[in-house]
Amino acid sequence: MVKNQQVETFLRIGAFVVLLLLVVGFVMPSVESLIVLEIDKNAADGNPVIINGTLYGSEYLAEAFNQSFFFQSRPSATDYNFSYSGVNNYTVDNANFTNQTEMYLQEFMSQNPGVNVTQIPYTIITFSGSGVDPDIPYSVALIELPRVAAALFTLMNDHTYEYYNSTLQNLVTQNEAQNFFYFGSLIDNVIQVDFSILQIIEQKYGSSFIA
Repeated sequence: MVKNQQVETFLRIGAFVVLLLLVVGFVMPSVESLIVLEIDKNAADGNPVIINGTLYGSEYLAEAFNQSFFFQSRPSATDYNFSYSGVNNYTVDNANFTNQTEMYLQEFMSQNPGVNVTQIPYTIITFSGSGVDPDIPYSVALIELPRVAAALFTLMNDHTYEYYNSTLQNLVTQNEAQNFFYFGSLIDNVIQVDFSILQIIEQKYGSSFIA
């Protein structure tokens, strides 16, 4: 009799565990996904960047924009490879970390001549935690803006430098956000800004430029 009660108790516990796993592991995530899809389908799909029906990436994942008429993403430990994420686990006193940071600092200064080293935020010369963070400090976007405006003016050759400087200023301002409510710092999503620039270029040179 006692043995039967023990078996019955174990079966009830097992059934409860299976039910709990089903609810927590399947039902709740499915319901949440359906709710998010209804509320904001674009965000639920990863905020895809689509130009003329072609998918080019996601606003959540940084990419390499190496031309001078684009704003630069943060350095990536994964080389912007979306199949994995992470960083080298260096301590701040590690020689590799020091050399790596110095390299990115010199690279940023060479791309943006005239900038004072004290103006350069630490975040733009170091890896993000994921390696594909799409956000850069708003102050960095302002530092890069003259260089990007000058390069875009040369490429397009249809308006004045002041026109492109003003256009880019508006893009940077429109994409300005705070990364944490009230106490956060100002950031810009470099993917949003750069693909907006790409669309400006595409209007003149066609989709072949993107390819």
